[in-house]
Parts: sequence; structure tokens; C-alpha cells
Amino acid sequence: MAAILYKNNMSGVYQPVGSGSSLLDKHNLLQQVNQVIPQLIPFERLVRERINIRANRLAGAVRQSSAEQRRQALQEIVGNQLRIEILYDTDKVRRALRTKVVEVLGLDSEVTGEKSVYSTPELTLRLEERHIGPLGSGLFAENEKRKVTSADIAKRVEEVNDSLLKSVLPTGTLVELRGKDYWQPSTIDPKLALRKGLAYTGRISQFIELEAHQDSSRTGEQESDLEHRAESAVLDLLRQFGYLPEKIDFTLGRGKLGVDFMPKPLHIFAFWLVNKHRGDQSQRNVFPVALYLNSGSNKIKLRFPGSNEWLTYREALLDLGRIDHGSFTKISKANIQGFIQKIWQEDIIPSGNSLVLVDGPNFRENWKWLQDKKIDPSRLWIEDAAVGWKDSDLNGIRLVRIRMGTEVPSGYGLGDDGEISFTSGVFQAGTRVFWGVSPKPRTMRKISKERANTRRSERPRWDHRQPGLVEIVPAILQPGDDPAVWATLVHKMRRMMPSYEDYTLLPMPLHLLELVEEYVKAYQG
Repeated sequence: MAAILYKNNMSGVYQPVGSGSSLLDKHNLLQQVNQVIPQLIPFERLVRERINIRANRLAGAVRQSSAEQRRQALQEIVGNQLRIEILYDTDKVRRALRTKVVEVLGLDSEVTGEKSVYSTPELTLRLEERHIGPLGSGLFAENEKRKVTSADIAKRVEEVNDSLLKSVLPTGTLVELRGKDYWQPSTIDPKLALRKGLAYTGRISQFIELEAHQDSSRTGEQESDLEHRAESAVLDLLRQFGYLPEKIDFTLGRGKLGVDFMPKPLHIFAFWLVNKHRGDQSQRNVFPVALYLNSGSNKIKLRFPGSNEWLTYREALLDLGRIDHGSFTKISKANIQGFIQKIWQEDIIPSGNSLVLVDGPNFRENWKWLQDKKIDPSRLWIEDAAVGWKDSDLNGIRLVRIRMGTEVPSGYGLGDDGEISFTSGVFQAGTRVFWGVSPKPRTMRKISKERANTRRSERPRWDHRQPGLVEIVPAILQPGDDPAVWATLVHKMRRMMPSYEDYTLLPMPLHLLELVEEYVKAYQG
């Protein structure tokens, strides 16, 4: 046997190859496997669930709501005073960011200057611009291994503190910084050190590059222009404030009006384990974070070990960004389990009407109940199977486990006429196992049905990617609940990120928790 190893854009060799395997190749491969191993029983075609859950689609909300509504929602989350700073390196990026801040919040575009104050009935915004100067320079690690240490980070944090006054108002900083490839091998990217320094001064931060980064996964794809990336940066900064344009709402579509299918408000909880070791999966130093929101509010709250109460999303990011990674000790499995147990005991069970979301691969090593063979709808436990809660103790509680990536299969559409194509929706694969497939995102709109039915060998440069499949398992439900309804609801939550137009891979609460890693991860010495 022989194999050729390649990546999409091999260094030094102009031999580009598109991403993914074509749907026709996958289909033919499955047929061949079935012929070689006839004992395998082909999985029957799955039927798409037709449950119509109407959700207020928060995705792309900048275009769907008025500027007044956006300012009002932001005021409810952070108050009526807000500061946004632009630390720029080039005038081109400065102008693009200023334009998008003004456009997104519907402000008076005629006001100019390095410091501008925009007053509206809903919100007073201070927009300030400043050249990044030496703060944007790379870090110079003095150790032999060329790795940044806590001392290197502390030095840049001190420089940020010396340059910027501590912010009293809720403040977000948009930072122009060179792409990661620029810093190798002479200097080291200062992004994480800058984020930590800005957090110490009370600033959440979002970074943007002058030029879009070209990586192997995007070869042959039209990169977003600066205007689009500037808008994304502004929206992502609003996300870090905890911005939701309105409260979450779901109804079960029946006729023209639709009806509620659950008691309100619905309390939504989610758990995530952050690996503090940046880019090093072999050294797992995990840090648990929990999220809470409910359908009667647009406020997102977080809690983690060391926080005595639920904090707003912005406050939690700042606290996490200030963690001293040099002195931070590893959290034991017992303490992680104790943290989960505390949230269940103090918040989830007393709420009486909750939906709990957990990513299985992310959490099951520290929460064995989430493993396939140990999930028991009649009894939930965290630390020990002998100690936990019976189903009668979990009145009103639903728990849904998510899986994705290499642990779940890929899927495609197969018509009655044998035509192979893309598909989307929620499909039932077992009694309580569902697969959620998102429609093609904007970056895949040029991937047509023709490509689905074209072999890779015929068009090696074509992009043959398909949307990822997410496994949704409603593991704990209430009597009378339809598992398909709750699986569909969770799938709908993949289309509820205001800063993102397409489906996210994870449902919104888990997606928000995964992004917390930006503030928790540290350089390793």
C-alpha cells in the first residue's frame, strides 16, 4: 500500500488541492465497503423531522433590527454609558472600524476626531482612536526554547497598564495587529499578552488584521474584504459585552400564530471545560465554566471556580483574563465535579424548568455519566453512580448532550432517483439520537450540486467540503416530552449568534462558552 500525504497549499510546491472529499466519492466508497463486507447492514435513509419550531432568529440581527433596538438592547446589558476604543496601526483599518461602529449602532457619521461622543436617547458612546505604537510590537522571549514565559507576558501587561488608564466605563477595544505568520521566527505574536493587559485595565478586546489570513483550509476561496472583517470585529466585540438583541423565544408552529410548548421562562444552562494549555492537547489543565440565561431576559451570565456569584458575560471575561497563569494550580477532577454538583444543587434543580447543554467529548472524562454506556435517563449523577438524583428529583429538567467532529459520521442527501446532493435539517438516528445538519454557509455557496456529483480525481482543485453533522441526544426529558421537539430546538439554537449569520457548529450557549477560551488560555513557558 502507498499513500500521498498533502495539505491544501504545500509549501514550496504549487500543487493546490481543494478541501474535503466529494459526495460521489463517499457514496461509492460506502458501496464498495458493503460489497467487501456483506455482513454490514446499510443504515436506512433517515427521515427529516418536520417539527416547526419558531425561534426569534438572532443571527444577523444587525440587519434585522433597527439601530434604536440595538442600542436599547445594549443599554439593558451594560448601562447607558459605553466606550469603544480603536488601537490602530494603519489609517485604512482605523477608518473601516470607525465606519462600522457608527453604522452598527446607527450613530451620527459626521462626527469625527480622535475622541468623539455620540449621544442618543438609549446610549451615550465615547469612541476613541489611538495609534497602537510599541504595544503592537512582537514579544522577545529571552529563553533558549523561544517560548514566551509568564515574565514575558507580565512585561507587556505592565506596558499596557502604563499606557492606558484603568477604565471606569464598560469599555471594548478593537486592536489592529499583524497576522500570526508575521511574527515567525524572529518575534512572537503579542495578542494574548495584549488581551491580558487590556483585561487588567477593564477592557474586553477584539483583534483584526489589515490583510485576511490565508491558510490551507481556505485555498481557492474568496477571502472576506476589510469592510466585512471590520463589521465582524465590531459584532464580535458586542458579543463580548454579552450582547443579545432581544430575549430568546420559542414557539411550536401551528397554523399562523403558533403556540407555546413549554412553561416560561425556560432557564438555559451550559457547561464547558477550557484547556488552559494553548495549542497543547497532551497537557490538559482544564478549567470549568458554566453559562446561564433565560427566555425572559437578554442577559448572559457566567460562573467559574473562584467566582462567588453569577457574573455578566463581560465581567466574567475580564476576571478570567486577569488570572495569573504563572501561579495558577491545576484543578483536580474532584473540584471540577464539585463545581458541577454545586451548580446543579443551587441553581438548576431549584429552577424547575431548565434546559442543560453539555458537549460530551469536552466533559465526559470528568463527568462519566455522559458516556454512551452510562447515560441513564432515570438517574443523574456527577461524581459517583451511587450518589445522585432520581428522575423524580429532576422535575422540569431536560439535559441534552452534544457530539461533533470525528466522533459522528458525515452525511449527505440521497434522493429517490439516486441523485446525490447536500441536505439539512434534523434527522432521527435512534430512539433518542438525532443528527443536526446545517445548510451550506456563505463560504460554501459556490459549492454546487455539480461538485457533489464530481469525483475528486476529475477536479482535484475543487472545494468539496460539506457542513458538519452534530449529534444531539436528549438524555433527560420530562414525561410527555417529544425528543424530536427538544432536538429541533437545540438545532435551532445553532442559528442564534448575533455576530454570525450562518449556523454555528455548537448551539449558542456552548458556542459562547467555547469562545471564553480566548481569555483563559495562556502561553506556556
